[in-house]
Amino acid sequence: MQLPHIGRIQAALIRLGISLLLFGLAWLLIRLWWYPDFFFWIDGGWQGLRLIILADLVLGPLLTYVVFKAGKPGLKFDLGVLAVIQALAFTAGMTLVYLERPLALVYVDGAFFSMSGSDYRQAGLEVPALYEVGANRNSGPPWIQVAIPEDYEAQSELRLAAMQSGTPLRLLTQAYEPFTADDSFRQDAFDLDLLKRFDQQPLHTLDWRRIHGPLDAYRYYPIGARHGYVFLGFNRETDALTGVLWTPHPAE
Repeated sequence: MQLPHIGRIQAALIRLGISLLLFGLAWLLIRLWWYPDFFFWIDGGWQGLRLIILADLVLGPLLTYVVFKAGKPGLKFDLGVLAVIQALAFTAGMTLVYLERPLALVYVDGAFFSMSGSDYRQAGLEVPALYEVGANRNSGPPWIQVAIPEDYEAQSELRLAAMQSGTPLRLLTQAYEPFTADDSFRQDAFDLDLLKRFDQQPLHTLDWRRIHGPLDAYRYYPIGARHGYVFLGFNRETDALTGVLWTPHPAE
């Protein structure tokens, strides 16, 4: 079967159309399921999607434009090779994004941590059954807290054992329990005066006030995010997660 006599630009546009369909599928998976809500922006969802854009929307159409020439001997083979290269690049990008997706949001000592499977595997741990442990406050990964004993001696032993083993408290899977916004959680809120030091401009806090109202109407907790200095803001009256407060690097 002969390929239709179309121009180089037309061939590249056809490839771009196919790439757009694949990109739409990737966007749905990443934005709605793998990195929902604020995880998309702070934990690598957007960065991963940019890799997909490069591999899918740029690589395929660009290479098609370069090699395509109507009537060229071996054109079918060349286009087949390009399709394989694009598929491999797309699959590799999607696999990487999937493996690094957040599996749980773990709270301990006044801070939240977004946990991926590699966080556990790099520590030599099996990924626990997080959905069986965590609480679902909203859509997305389960919310979990590390149960720190109230007894001073028991707490000291737990912290000492973790320090000696080199295991961060957020990885103490044997102490995982569903997250609850209790009195201890409320007392651990980040100091508001210290928080203001993170934003001397203060563009970010002004934006927060514009959308959510006064800063002191909320409690703030840092989250161990891969991209940016971020706080989660909780309503003081309802304990509901209200939004994400972005800040620049802490002022010296």
